[in-house]
Amino acid sequence: MSTTASHPQCADVPAPSPTDFLGIDALLTDDERLIRDTVRAFVRARVLPHIADWFEDHTFPHAMAKELGDLGLLGMHLHGYGYAGTSEDSAVRLFGHPSGLRS
Repeated sequence: MSTTASHPQCADVPAPSPTDFLGIDALLTDDERLIRDTVRAFVRARVLPHIADWFEDHTFPHAMAKELGDLGLLGMHLHGYGYAGTSEDSAVRLFGHPSGLRS
């Protein structure tokens, strides 16, 4: 039995994207994609260069909370009080970066 047999019914199925393996991007609205891109840029610039040290030192800089708040990411699923009011599902989908940052 060959494991490399061709499957004609799968011929039209595109290969999954390595950056969106579950196809979540298709579930996002344009606004959510903008938020996602903002979060990704922030994480690349401000979090990834330091996350290993923060993990090893068991620390998280207090100033980072202010930066997250300035981006509108804290309480983003809440309505009123100046919060963005995005859905809780979108808030969960958007944070595909280090889980320690979400905690």
